[in-house]
Amino acid sequence: MQFDIVSHDDIIDIADIIRTKAIVPDDEASVLAVGMKLLGQVVLKHRKESAFADFWPHFESFLRRFKRSA
Repeated sequence: MQFDIVSHDDIIDIADIIRTKAIVPDDEASVLAVGMKLLGQVVLKHRKESAFADFWPHFESFLRRFKRSA
């Protein structure tokens, strides 16, 4: 499986920050970083559509708290 994504963030740097801050176990840091970026891009793009409209505010809030802790 392959994904083509455009990101202004360096996913490897994000995984390193997650690992350094011990947010999750080291072996899960890359999975969390990639998962958050992939999900975040889709949710952001479709945040006004009914499937994501209720979820978006919660995800946005989570990202803000996550970025403050990282």
